[in-house]
Amino acid sequence: MGSGRQRCWFTVLTSDELFTEVGLDDSPPSAVFQNAFASNSTSTSIQLATNLPTTEVPIYINMYFSEVAVLDSTEIRSFELRIDGKSSSKPFIPVYAKAGEMVLSNETASSRTNFTLATTSDSTLPPLINALEVFTVSDELTDGTNSDDVDGLVALQREFDVLGDWGGDPCLPAPYSWYWINCTSGSTPRVTALHLGSFGLSGLLPDFSSMTSLEIIDLHNNSLIGSIPEFLGTLRIELV
Repeated sequence: MGSGRQRCWFTVLTSDELFTEVGLDDSPPSAVFQNAFASNSTSTSIQLATNLPTTEVPIYINMYFSEVAVLDSTEIRSFELRIDGKSSSKPFIPVYAKAGEMVLSNETASSRTNFTLATTSDSTLPPLINALEVFTVSDELTDGTNSDDVDGLVALQREFDVLGDWGGDPCLPAPYSWYWINCTSGSTPRVTALHLGSFGLSGLLPDFSSMTSLEIIDLHNNSLIGSIPEFLGTLRIELV
């Protein structure tokens, strides 16, 4: 049996095999299968920590398994996934030095949902698990921030190096929009404000007239030069 270290209700097992065959579509690294967590007895289940939100959301879970040692003829390790105490999978028997996977999809769950790995009646060894991946399934993909607004932001980033550190979609996902802009909600957000006060901007303002939904432009306490661009007169904005 692979070596083990006792930790409360579970044991950390190390595989006897240095290299584990990984032939899974998800391509987890082979290092994942060098160590496993097992409960201390067949009567003790492994409770899976998911860190899901308090409200139910669609989920996708990958569980990875590999037996850590060659078992003798009297030993068997067989377990199943249970959700809130109910069997939710066929019995799973991990294979020595080979990667195995159990996938849970088309389910909704929350932080109150209880996921456990429990031995089947014929198992002589406790359940184990090498790794766990938990995903929440978001709404369908959107087209992203309005392309005209993106073009305007790119013009600003090209002109002012201090703005170049921001990447990805400016407005989406909504909780992580660039902090110096405001965006509308919806599948194709528009940028409604630029908060660039005290950003250390210097030089001429580039043309960002494509950002036709702007309502507020805050440029105070910078070192801009030149006259006010004519295109600002075409926008219905409050200039700060």
